[in-house]
Amino acid sequence: MTNGINNIEQDIKRKIGKVAILTQAEVKRNTPVITGRLRNSIVTDKRSEYEWVIGTNVEYAGKVEVRRNMFLKGSNFAKKKLREELSR
Repeated sequence: MTNGINNIEQDIKRKIGKVAILTQAEVKRNTPVITGRLRNSIVTDKRSEYEWVIGTNVEYAGKVEVRRNMFLKGSNFAKKKLREELSR
């Protein structure tokens, strides 16, 4: 029983990491480009087995995100991808 639980736990951890990488790619794809600085600064950071953070250290990133969200509806990409991965 413990072995089965460990396998499930490892599978979930792997899938969370996969979704983080896919989400980073989607964020980069949807980032507007003038110089490329913002898009190139977007990184994925694994904080723990179950926590990944996608972000940037570019100071104007928040303003770009707010402006884009005024015109685009949020897609909940990460949630959708995680549901897809966990259902496999």
